[in-house]
Amino acid sequence: MPRRMIRTKIVCITGKGALMPDDGFRERRKYPRVKFAISVELRYPGTAAPLRAMTSEVSAGGLYIENMFTLDVGTPVAMVLWLGDEKVSVKGKVATRYPQVGNGIDIVEISPGDRQKLDAFLEKNRHPATPFGR
Repeated sequence: MPRRMIRTKIVCITGKGALMPDDGFRERRKYPRVKFAISVELRYPGTAAPLRAMTSEVSAGGLYIENMFTLDVGTPVAMVLWLGDEKVSVKGKVATRYPQVGNGIDIVEISPGDRQKLDAFLEKNRHPATPFGR
């Protein structure tokens, strides 16, 4: 019986605690992400009621929602993010889809006032990574 070869990718831990592949991969995102659970209401074409979800990551350029019933890439969405007591409205577009896991959504439109609220929230909740939760 022939043996199957399994390929693995070697990663190294950078000085900041982030995993980085040995092939020199660099982060492509324009904005740093904050791991934070935020309540989100999404509306998209063909729905009467909003879809409620939680984020697992948020940045100034987008967010990732955990959702069993994922949306197709390219779907336009109107979202309301609840940042504590602050309501922030944004328009977005689904950028990634992982069926039965979640969606990455790019922010494509946000008012200057809501941009200020989001940026302040992200700055307040941006914590440097510490090893082993110390």
